[in-house]
Amino acid sequence: ASLMAEIRAVFTGLYPLDSSELSQEALRRAKQTPDAFVLKPQREGGGNNLYKSALRRALDQPLEQLAAFILMDLIVPRAYP
Repeated sequence: ASLMAEIRAVFTGLYPLDSSELSQEALRRAKQTPDAFVLKPQREGGGNNLYKSALRRALDQPLEQLAAFILMDLIVPRAYP
């Protein structure tokens, strides 16, 4: 694998919520598998993230309202005994 592929493998996906093709594809995937994503407000302080059914409901909002959020692949750490 290329060095770039190795570097990308350690990052999680972040998707804008706008009218771009990247955004539309990410929204489609998130609506199909909301458990694989987190919807995060774009502001300081953290918190107020939306997961699972809350994320799915939020994705039904108009795109203009979703622009205040970023969609991210959910990080699922490996379980260790």
